[in-house]
Amino acid sequence: MPRLSWIAAAGVLAVFGLGGAAHAAAPRFKPTACVGDYKGVDLKVQCGNLIVDETRGDPKSRRISVAIAIVKGSEPKPGLPPVVYLHGGPGGSALASLPRMLKSKAAREYVAVDQDWIFIDQRGGGQSSPNLDCPGTNLTDAGPPSDKDKDGIVACLKAFQAKGVNLSRYNAVEVAKDVQDLRQVLKLPMIDLFGGSYGTRIEAAIQTHAAKGVRAVVQDSGRPRPIGPSAARPWSPARSTS
Repeated sequence: MPRLSWIAAAGVLAVFGLGGAAHAAAPRFKPTACVGDYKGVDLKVQCGNLIVDETRGDPKSRRISVAIAIVKGSEPKPGLPPVVYLHGGPGGSALASLPRMLKSKAAREYVAVDQDWIFIDQRGGGQSSPNLDCPGTNLTDAGPPSDKDKDGIVACLKAFQAKGVNLSRYNAVEVAKDVQDLRQVLKLPMIDLFGGSYGTRIEAAIQTHAAKGVRAVVQDSGRPRPIGPSAARPWSPARSTS
């Protein structure tokens, strides 16, 4: 199942996972080694995980990690805030394709030049944990394309639920709050947003639910809800790194 499917599939069931034993705690940032082939990348990259409650406001919530990569600007301009990059999907990964992006001449014309750029694998996808992928199944904007896919998705979601995953907490609003938590734990007075495809929906959620500290927003290739035959087209796994 394409990784984008975890958010859309969450609506298939009315699911409320069982909380773990951990008590609610403040968000924190934990530095980690970067995952991927960064050989040949001439920019400084710092990686880590944003550790947050899966279910905000629940003192029994389990903790989850949101994978982060901070790319330092090559010619930083004093006073400019970092750019937070919001990938497409949903359920894609910014970090999986980041080394390739940073080696691209076209991307280097605007990525991490006079501003730091922060790349996030939104909760539930990519290098974040848990990763709510359902291999072997397909899902479109119109729903599962076959009974086999439907049964596979339901079984997959039930398996996540049995592990204590609260699937109702994997949505655009929670991702928006993750971005706000990241801004606060990194002590960033202001941030800019750059989103593409589904990332523009995350930007809209941030502006609606967690807009504090946002200076500017760039919406690249907004992704409206498909109508007509295109809505039934299965998503390709390649879209998971859009």
